[in-house]
Amino acid sequence: MQDIKNPPGTLTFQVAAVLFWASAAFEVISITSKVPLFGVLLAAPSVIVYHGLYAVLFILFGLGIWWRRPWGYTLLHLTCAVYIVDRLQAAMFPAALQEYILESLRQVSEQIKMLPIDTSVFQQPDMIAYLVWVMQVMALTMAGCWLGFWLWGIYRRSYFNNHSRSTRRA
Repeated sequence: MQDIKNPPGTLTFQVAAVLFWASAAFEVISITSKVPLFGVLLAAPSVIVYHGLYAVLFILFGLGIWWRRPWGYTLLHLTCAVYIVDRLQAAMFPAALQEYILESLRQVSEQIKMLPIDTSVFQQPDMIAYLVWVMQVMALTMAGCWLGFWLWGIYRRSYFNNHSRSTRRA
């Protein structure tokens, strides 16, 4: 007999829900931060919509998986698909990543100058190319991790089938 109150995957899904809510908070905190999207560096007001949509999606998805709602399973598919496409597009446009890196370095240039290191290393073309490559690898790795979570969620779809918090007798 399977425990309906705590089906397999409960702890993982609940930890994921908390992490999605934290991600939503970071989206709100960085709501005006520029984002590379399909080869273009988005700025306000477009970036506000981008971060806002992710914040709403992460909050709703977190609620759906925490409370084991059937619509949480639907949001599993939507959220994972959107995020995987977003990470893949980021990896496929290195010029936009380079622009993003350079813009980020300009924003923190005063703080970087205070570091006890030779800051000219950040301006070298080889270093920028290396940072672009690292960001591409990170984006692909994140897409792979999300794909794994998606597949695991499909495997554990029974978690969403009965959202009753009470136990049933067999």
